Amino acid sequence: MALNAYMRLTGQTQGEIKGSVTQAGREDSIMVVEFHHEVESPVDAASGLPTGKRQHKPLVVTKEIDKSTPLLLNALTNNENITEMELRFWQPSRSGQEIQYYTIELKNARIVNIGQEMLNNQYPENMRHQVREQIAFVYQKIIWTFEDAGITAEDNWGTRSVTSSVRNSPLHRFSK
Repeated sequence: MALNAYMRLTGQTQGEIKGSVTQAGREDSIMVVEFHHEVESPVDAASGLPTGKRQHKPLVVTKEIDKSTPLLLNALTNNENITEMELRFWQPSRSGQEIQYYTIELKNARIVNIGQEMLNNQYPENMRHQVREQIAFVYQKIIWTFEDAGITAEDNWGTRSVTSSVRNSPLHRFSK
């Protein structure tokens, strides 16, 4: 079972873009309630051989409107370089405690789309939903880390190769 994810980002001009989370250890982060990302490698249907370069689709997060919203829109409208974006995923441990198990980091990202949505509140089942927005990022570099085993992979559009490694460092903690 997945719990919420939490995002931190830094703009080249605005600096840290703070969210509304007040939970201890996650202060000023942005709570993410949904996430989607795809990477595909085009292949020939008949042979299964690669036919082109890998394609990274925009990484999309869904969040509730909060104090970061105007800052994110400012980053979009000014084409601001997001020097660093970190998305940390949490799940319950067997003992019921929340543990961070997966991290995605983007380097030199840009926000390419923000879509906001309020569900039709004429339907009672929709009244409990907050106004949400989807933020789409493109990026130069992405790093995926499975925290428990310290396994990482990364892809950098500036290079031709994908790398992976096993880190022997302890789990990263959310608070910096």
